Amino acid sequence: MIKSKDLRIGDLVHVNHSPILPEESVCTIDSIYATTSFKTEHVNLILTKQDWRFGTWYCNDIDGIPLDSHILEKNGFNKIIPKKKFTKSLGDTSKFLKRCLVIELAQNRYKVSLKHEGMSDKITIRHIQYVHELQHILLALGMDADLKIPEKSDGKEAKP
Repeated sequence: MIKSKDLRIGDLVHVNHSPILPEESVCTIDSIYATTSFKTEHVNLILTKQDWRFGTWYCNDIDGIPLDSHILEKNGFNKIIPKKKFTKSLGDTSKFLKRCLVIELAQNRYKVSLKHEGMSDKITIRHIQYVHELQHILLALGMDADLKIPEKSDGKEAKP
């Protein structure tokens, strides 16, 4: 379950406990609004999948999509072997100021850092586990946060 304060419109999530969607369907959060019933606050989510708009879901009906190497590679991150590191250029044009995002696996979480190419120092942004957390970092850096999620079974891309 994801906390409502950690969600943004456009986040990719897995939907669970749905009578109309297969387990762990990848959906996009389309809107977020809070309601109060029986003195309990609920955050309702409107989700979309392949241009179909579904009704209201609660936060306890969704889970984060675990970040993994397949997702990083599918979205343009370059794998550095053998260090379990992935990098992506931030698109700077100057060769002296070229920055990149570095993601490395550390203790079952991914450490996300900023680094200037050609320098050994890097600044850790935060540790993450889920795709929606990476989307938030990419948005904050002004990068494309429209991530693609590969299907696990047949190698096809999941369409949120």
